[in-house]
Amino acid sequence: MRKLLTTVAVIVVAGVLTWLVVFSQVFVVRHVEVSGTSLLTSDQVLTAADIPGTTQMVRLDSAGVIDRVAALPQVASVEVRRVPFDRVRIVVTERVAVAVIAGGAGFQLIDATGTPFVEAAQRPTDLPLLPSLGDSVGDRTALAVAAALSLEVRTKVDSITATTRDNAELSMRSGAKVRWGSAADSALKSTVLVALLQTKALVYDVSAPDVPTTTGKLA
Repeated sequence: MRKLLTTVAVIVVAGVLTWLVVFSQVFVVRHVEVSGTSLLTSDQVLTAADIPGTTQMVRLDSAGVIDRVAALPQVASVEVRRVPFDRVRIVVTERVAVAVIAGGAGFQLIDATGTPFVEAAQRPTDLPLLPSLGDSVGDRTALAVAAALSLEVRTKVDSITATTRDNAELSMRSGAKVRWGSAADSALKSTVLVALLQTKALVYDVSAPDVPTTTGKLA
C-alpha cells in the first residue's frame, strides 16, 4: 500500500509540474532583453522576434526567433537564451562594415562577406570604395583586401581596385597609390604600410612585405 501511495504521489506531482511548466501562465515569457545592437534599436529586434507575452518558456520557438531576427539586414548572427524563470535574452551580433559601394540612393555599406546591410546618402569618410561587387576574381580580391585591412590603414584608403587575385591596388586619400598584391599577409602589409607612410612617396609597394619599396615623391 505504501508503495502504491508513493507511486500515486509521484504521478500527481509530475502532473502538477507538467501543468505548471507547459500549460499554466506561471512560467511564461514576461521579459525579453536585447543586447549587442548599435545599428538597430531594441524595438526593431523585438518586433522581428515576435514573441507573444503568453508564450510558455518551455514552448518558446528559439529557432523561429533566430530566423526572424537574422533576417534583418544588419544582423550577422543571433543567439536566444532562456533565463529562469520568465526572461528571454536575445544577443545580436551586427555586421561590421569594411567597405562601401555605390548603389541605391547613395552608398551601401558592406561587410566582409560582401553583404550590403546599410544605405547611406553620403559616403562614409572612413571606408574604402569598391568600384563593383560582383563575382569576378578582381571583385573578390578587392573585397578580401578591404576585409583584411587594419583599421588604421582602412581609414586612409579612398578606393580599392583589382583585376586578378594578385594585383590589388589601393588609392589613398592623400593621392598616393599602394601596390598591395594579393590579400595574403594583409596584416603584415598593413603594419609595413603604416611605417612606410612616414615617407611621403607617390607609390608604395607592399606586395612583397618583406622587401617594401617606395617610388616618387608626393607633391
